Amino acid sequence: AARTAPVPLERVRLGCPVPRPGKILAVRRNRGPRAGDRPDVFLKAPSAVAGPADELRVPRLGRAVECELELALVIGRPTFAVPADEALAAVAGCCLALDLAVAGEEDRGLRKSLDGFCVLGPWVTEPSDLPALGSLELSLTVAGERRQGGRLGDQPFDAAAIVAYLASLMTLQPGDVLLTGCPSAAIVVQPGDVLQATCAALGDMQVEVRPA
Repeated sequence: AARTAPVPLERVRLGCPVPRPGKILAVRRNRGPRAGDRPDVFLKAPSAVAGPADELRVPRLGRAVECELELALVIGRPTFAVPADEALAAVAGCCLALDLAVAGEEDRGLRKSLDGFCVLGPWVTEPSDLPALGSLELSLTVAGERRQGGRLGDQPFDAAAIVAYLASLMTLQPGDVLLTGCPSAAIVVQPGDVLQATCAALGDMQVEVRPA
């Protein structure tokens, strides 16, 4: 990178920065008052990942599609049974994530695993280039209107607690992606929407919603 001339961002197509995660582990309802002593976690299919330049295709199922903006942690080394105060050393980097789900009665993991229902980007930022994760503020706008957002420090389970809990159950492997939950309620998106996800420390990504 030091020897190569930079390329203007508008001239490149941003694909998914983690195109083949071994597993995606996502935290449910990590907002508001703390409920229980451990995060509520479910699995998403690795095939759900997409990048900012991949249009989000909404299936024609006659159901609402909900969207949550979250912090994604990308694991950098094999990790098992690690205390919370050492857990973040396992993280290679962070990025923004749009975690989507189609409404219905099926299993949550299934409804959240449709193609493109885990948009990661715009790139992975190393922890050394980030402030304390709890200080990060996420914001999601649609047509210029802020529809979702919040400060990660207000979430009941922080990133370290999530990594430590999951590593108590299974070995986390390099390339695994952990979605830490949305700090505010989900919103419904539909074809024609343009989603603008922003965090000052992580960058911003724009994703267009189209019919499948």
